[in-house]
Order: sequence, then structure tokens, then C-alpha cells
Amino acid sequence: MKKAGRYIALSLSEFKDDMASSTSPFKRPLVISSMLASGLLLLSGCINDPSPTSDSAPVGESETVDSSIPVYQFDEARVLKYDDQSHFVAPDSKVTIKLSDELKALVPDDTKIDVERFDVEAKSFSTGVCILDIGVTYTEGGKDRMLSQEEDIPYSDAEFFLDALVGSGDDAMMVDALPEDGQVENYSRYVTKDYSEIKLVDDCSEDMDEDIAELSFILLTKDKELGYYAHADLTVMGNSPGAEETPIFIRGSARPDVSATGEWMPF
Repeated sequence: MKKAGRYIALSLSEFKDDMASSTSPFKRPLVISSMLASGLLLLSGCINDPSPTSDSAPVGESETVDSSIPVYQFDEARVLKYDDQSHFVAPDSKVTIKLSDELKALVPDDTKIDVERFDVEAKSFSTGVCILDIGVTYTEGGKDRMLSQEEDIPYSDAEFFLDALVGSGDDAMMVDALPEDGQVENYSRYVTKDYSEIKLVDDCSEDMDEDIAELSFILLTKDKELGYYAHADLTVMGNSPGAEETPIFIRGSARPDVSATGEWMPF
């Protein structure tokens, strides 16, 4: 796996170790992140059809949603330890990832979430390479809030957005339109100029604990600090011989606490 983590002071793997050792539902650890080059502080929580529109509505919001595509909303993440949760399985190569209504309700009034949802399609090949095509739908003003934070960062916009949204922005390329699968090399990353579509090319996961992407719901605090509200960790191991679909396995974590009975609580 090619992971940049350039802007993350404490990696998600370290966060998972904290989660695995945490026993209190009322003290879920926070992942603290920073971008030293620009002084931007990223406060990281212990955790459909994308087409750009104006910020008067969620960017990429379509009139209809394909009910056949499974939706991951972090319900399985309501556990006391990260490793205790079951994987959510999207068996047919596609999944929509968004916050549940319960998680949205716990976002503080002085904080704004920048991402509404991710629409993901996975593909695997006999080379051992997997490709994720990801559509990003932003909340009202979300994309502009992210853009306002990266003006002084000594890296490209593409690297900044991909590192923040999918956990790996190293050598990311900005393009007018995503290239076809047959035109990309392994370990390449692409984002369209409107930031609504992402293509990740990487080795397929070798086991269920190896993530190919870490999709993050970005927030902006009242102090204008970017951070993470929730992470969805995607494992794609490739399909079985003769299978047409590539299953996606997901585990997640969110910043709100979890009660002893498994309900989301204010953090």
C-alpha cells in the first residue's frame, strides 16, 4: 500500500491501536493531526452521482438515489473497541458512505461538516491491482471551506484534497476528467479539477486488516481548524476467480462517544 500521510501527525493505524486498547465508552481517543508547513491544525476524531453544482445544495446531489447500492452509515462502528466491530460488506463493487442522522445530529452547532457522502466503485484485476473510483459530494460550502484552508500549503491542491479525503495524496494529479482504467499505472492518484471525482490505483489488500483507502468526513471548527469527524476504512481484496464483482469491506470510527448500550453520544 502506498500511503502518504504527509499531513497527519498521528496515523490512523496508531489511532486504531488506541481504539483497540480503549475500554471506556465515554473516553474514545482523539487523533490529533497537524500540517506543520502551514500551521494548519487538523483535529482528527477517533473516528449520487457526483456532478458539481452551486454550493446552495450539497455538491453532486442527484435527484434520485439507486436503492440497489448499499449504504454504510457507521452503525457497525458503535462499539467500545475498533477491532470489535464487524465489517460492513458491499458485495457488488459499489457502496455509498455517509453519516447517519444520529451522527449528523451530534455535530456541534459551531462546527460544519464539509463532506456529505462518498460514492465508491471498486474494481480488481489479475495483476493484483485494485482501482477505486470515488465520487465526492460536499455539503453546502464544504468545498470552499476546504479550499480556504490550503492557500499557504506548499503542496498541490490535488495532494491536499486527497490526503485529507482518502488518506493518501502523494503525487496526486489534477485532471479534467478521470482517465480510463487501462491508461493508469499502479500507485497513481487522480482528482478532477472540480474535486468531485477521485481515482485511486493501488495494490489490492492482502488481508482484512489492510486498508486501501481511508475516507474521511472533514469538519471545520469555530476556530477555523480543519479536522476529521469520521473515518471509513476500505478493504478491497480482489474478486475470486470467475467472479464479476469486487466486494468492499468497511470498518469505521467516529468522534462521538458510544454509550454502554451502543448508542452515539455527544463528545
